[in-house]
Amino acid sequence: MSVVKRAVLLTLLLAAIGSFAAAGPEDCHGLNVTLQTKDIHKIFGDWVLVWSITDHDKGNALLPKVTSSHVEFRLRDDKTTVVFTERNMYTHQSCLTYVINMTMPTDPLDSTMTTFPGSMEKDGLLEVYNETATVTFFETCPDCLSMVFKDSEGRFLLNYRREGDHRDVEKLKADHSDHHKLAACLGFPANANPFNYDGAADFCHKKSSPAGPEDCHGLNVTLQTKDMHKIFADWVLVWSVTDHDKGNALLPKVTSSHVEFRLRDDKTTVVFTERNMYTHQACVTYVINMTMPTDPLDSTMTTFPGSMEKDGLLEVYNETATVNFFETCPDCLSMVFKDSEGRFLLNYRREGDHRDVEKLKADHSDHHKLAACLGFPTNANPFNYDGAADFCHKKLSPAGPEDCHGLNVTLQTKDMHKIFADWVLVWSVTDHDKGNALLAKVTSSHVEFRLRDDKTTVVFTERNMYTHQACVTYVINMTMPTDPLDSTMTTFPGSMEKDGLLEVYNETATVNFFETCPDCLSMVFKDSEGRFLLNYRREGDHRDVEKLKADHSDHHKLAACLGFPANANPFNYDGAADFCHKKSSPAGPEDCHGLNVTLQTKDMHKIFGDWVLVWSTTDHDGYQALIPKVTSSHVEFRLRDDKKTVTFTERNMYTHQSCVTYVINMTMPIDPLDSTMTTFPGSMEKDGLLEVYNETATVNFFETCPDCLSMIFKDSEGRFLLNYRREGDHRDVEKLKADHSDHHKLAACLGLPANANPFNYDGAADFCHKKSSPEVEPEAS
Repeated sequence: MSVVKRAVLLTLLLAAIGSFAAAGPEDCHGLNVTLQTKDIHKIFGDWVLVWSITDHDKGNALLPKVTSSHVEFRLRDDKTTVVFTERNMYTHQSCLTYVINMTMPTDPLDSTMTTFPGSMEKDGLLEVYNETATVTFFETCPDCLSMVFKDSEGRFLLNYRREGDHRDVEKLKADHSDHHKLAACLGFPANANPFNYDGAADFCHKKSSPAGPEDCHGLNVTLQTKDMHKIFADWVLVWSVTDHDKGNALLPKVTSSHVEFRLRDDKTTVVFTERNMYTHQACVTYVINMTMPTDPLDSTMTTFPGSMEKDGLLEVYNETATVNFFETCPDCLSMVFKDSEGRFLLNYRREGDHRDVEKLKADHSDHHKLAACLGFPTNANPFNYDGAADFCHKKLSPAGPEDCHGLNVTLQTKDMHKIFADWVLVWSVTDHDKGNALLAKVTSSHVEFRLRDDKTTVVFTERNMYTHQACVTYVINMTMPTDPLDSTMTTFPGSMEKDGLLEVYNETATVNFFETCPDCLSMVFKDSEGRFLLNYRREGDHRDVEKLKADHSDHHKLAACLGFPANANPFNYDGAADFCHKKSSPAGPEDCHGLNVTLQTKDMHKIFGDWVLVWSTTDHDGYQALIPKVTSSHVEFRLRDDKKTVTFTERNMYTHQSCVTYVINMTMPIDPLDSTMTTFPGSMEKDGLLEVYNETATVNFFETCPDCLSMIFKDSEGRFLLNYRREGDHRDVEKLKADHSDHHKLAACLGLPANANPFNYDGAADFCHKKSSPEVEPEAS
């Protein structure tokens, strides 16, 4: 064979590496057959690296320092992600642990995996691992695994044996020849110095051989996944030590730490609430979400974003950490928390068993032994609970009736149904400058609390009227509490509407309610700016000004009890100011001459049918430019089989015969007092191209004539007033013109610009999908 032919053959051979095409018997003697996608389940398990080689300088400098490498492959519950955990032990006992996420292959012809972000932990410091790499596996013996890992530095060939088959040194040596052959076949350098496992070196997290009872005297036995339910309770920190400077500076300032572990309804998320009290009575509360472990062999939890609250200011907590629990006494809990700063060992006693100081002191010896076993510094100064310090949210012993004179009793979870109603703000105070500047401008605030059909979400609608008649409406979603002992709600994204412009409301806040009179509601709302105390009266009980004034004293007492500034200038409702959406007192028939009466929820069936747009106006520039281009708009409203979703199909014909069709899904209203609909994702089709329509909007309908429909559509751009006639009643041009006056009156009543140039249907323009008038069949000859 000529040199040229050999070169071509080598090129083809190398190009085939990583592909699924089955290798012929001459290809590297069958060594480089990639593992097929259908057999990828064979990789799942625990493996020990027995031989490795690399093709780059950085790897060659690294391999001589490795003493052992233990890896695990696990398939996540989503069935699309493989978690690769690699624990590398180096000379001088240093450890590096990678947790790398990889895509589970689905292509039958390509079993290559690609990595995406994970984590890297070294010496107790956790960092994001963000390298992109590809991973290819090869067919080997039943208890063997060969893998090529390629990243920006180059390649590693990694040959593993299943854990348990990794200690036979003679067998490992006998396999070296095959490892070298595969490396040569795959183009790795022949002169590289490979890693060879010695069959004895221990791993980062455990010994190479099963550990005997002498290892740490049984102190460091991790809590098994099947026993994880044991952590769910309220606990008090009684002893703690750390391995980093920042932690050592923090622990002397702690006077108490109360924690709670709760399992969410999704059964996959653990909520860890930690309330730390410091000297000078300062408090910091963390609400940290953690993954509930599912792997029977690994009970490690990983944190994901939660919140941190200090001095009434709420921030996002976005640290990544791992959490491990250890077997201890029945009313004890030991935990190692590792984040980017380092590690904390935290030893707890169940709340109620935390006040026996002599018992706590007697346990110090065991705490020190566990700390030493886990590699914490022996000269560190630990935190020791004194058995008496109060907690952030309550006293060590149950509080007596003298505490705030019973004003600050939080509403219990079982009584949360009491909030569901319409309320009027009668008094409010805040503890931050931005809030104080805002309250001075408020004239009224009307709120509604509703429970969604899912029974887990509370919708809080707040309509604030300001001086000069400006209005801001918030629709905020909140979690319905399920914990009998904690009725705190947390907000998640909703919307904010001002001057017809709709925006996403994405602030994170906590909400607490307090027991008050039957027709009263008191609430503390905490976000990143600070706190508001908001005292409400049930709508209908908000107009007695003398009664409102008489209650001011109690409002001030509650504010003082909750730590609000005594010199703040509160909001006081005057008993008369109107609300954004209606008058404070029932409106008379003169309001807009009866034009702006919204369609009631019970009459919502009236919208279902086919309609033609006959008149429209808008309040923003972008749509003002659009309206002159419209020649016709045909719409349909349909109720889906689920009886909860309304489908709004709008076909808009423009000049030059271009068409755009929207299919928008909207929520069917169920509240008898509020018929507002909200849109959720649908589709938009233009010139045969289909796209997702993902705008958030609200839709309100108004009472009109039997074959008429008037609608306000509000999105992030602004508002449209859309006046329709039922299809079939849309061609009488003189009648359409006669109605223009009423259309203009309704537009003015709703605050649409008087000088806008409206759309007027000409009674003849065809629609996107059919003609405006039925086609006449030709007479038979």
